[in-house]
Amino acid sequence: MSEFSLDYNSEIIAAGTGPNNNTVVWGALWDAGSFYIGAQVEDAVVEGAGNPWDNDAIEFYLDGNHDEDGAYDADFDTQMILDFVGQSVLWVKADGVPITDEESIWTPTGSGYNVELRIAWSNIDFFAGRNKSIGWSLGNNDSDNGIGRDYQTVWYGTGDNWNNTDLLGDLQLAGGPYSIGIRDHVTYEASFILYPNPSNGNTYLRTTGDIFDGEVDIYITDLTGRTVTIQNETIFGANNTIQLNTNQLESGIYFITVVAEDSKKAVKKLILQ
Repeated sequence: MSEFSLDYNSEIIAAGTGPNNNTVVWGALWDAGSFYIGAQVEDAVVEGAGNPWDNDAIEFYLDGNHDEDGAYDADFDTQMILDFVGQSVLWVKADGVPITDEESIWTPTGSGYNVELRIAWSNIDFFAGRNKSIGWSLGNNDSDNGIGRDYQTVWYGTGDNWNNTDLLGDLQLAGGPYSIGIRDHVTYEASFILYPNPSNGNTYLRTTGDIFDGEVDIYITDLTGRTVTIQNETIFGANNTIQLNTNQLESGIYFITVVAEDSKKAVKKLILQ
């Protein structure tokens, strides 16, 4: 837990009956590849025997594309729980995005427990950069009487955080690598393909729908968010093919971002070998 600045809490009673007799402090870190959360819970009675949300637990709520559209969807959003029964095994909401790249740990302490979680941005197709943001909240479930959850506190939102992303707060990424001025969420990610990918040199972009129609700027950025090249092109609907300026780039991972004059955007990852 020493890496984290535990600057935030979970004090809003969102469900059940208080009073709140737990103390929760948490912090978050990030880099180009992953999001990290650490939470420290002081709880005199740590127990559980039921569903993850009925046990002593920390819940994480994530609106990856920050569209605040209510229902959790399988592309960008998820609810995750680390609880007394599962401990270091992460529970993930069935109708949210599958989490395939993560690490989690539950550690009992003399006064409660600590949890730490790492999830890769790739799980939610998010391209991290300074000043970008996600929909977010963290909750604490408390069970003291052996009959399930007595109450839940949250950092932000209500007892419906689990089924309504519109209730979540905003978590903005500070410090770290700079992101080009692309808005926090990507709306049209299925509107083009890159080929070959991975590529040994020449790389082509082909549109697959009619989202882009007119002049666009195509940004190529590296993992730090640095823009290495920009090219201006004209696209008219589907099946337009453009050769990208990648021949002189070093091997590595890059992000190709198409930005239209009407602010429509889409991003794809490119691997150069």
